Amino acid sequence: YKERYGTPNIPIETGEDGQQCQLLRRLHVQQKLQPDEVELLENLGFMFHLSLEDLYWDADFDTMFRRLEQQQSVDDPELEA
Repeated sequence: YKERYGTPNIPIETGEDGQQCQLLRRLHVQQKLQPDEVELLENLGFMFHLSLEDLYWDADFDTMFRRLEQQQSVDDPELEA
């Protein structure tokens, strides 16, 4: 997910993977993750406390836009300008 979208923070709506991210956040709040697990996830860019402001400032809109353009050209080559 991180390689494709540039972030390890998977939206809950994406199904099982999003639910697993939510579970990691809950375990972190409950202090049930080991310090090395927290460090590993943080080093990957995982955000334990998400707010809209965090998402906005963490977002790399240029990269996301380029990936969207690439995906559209793969899905429908006629969309290319």
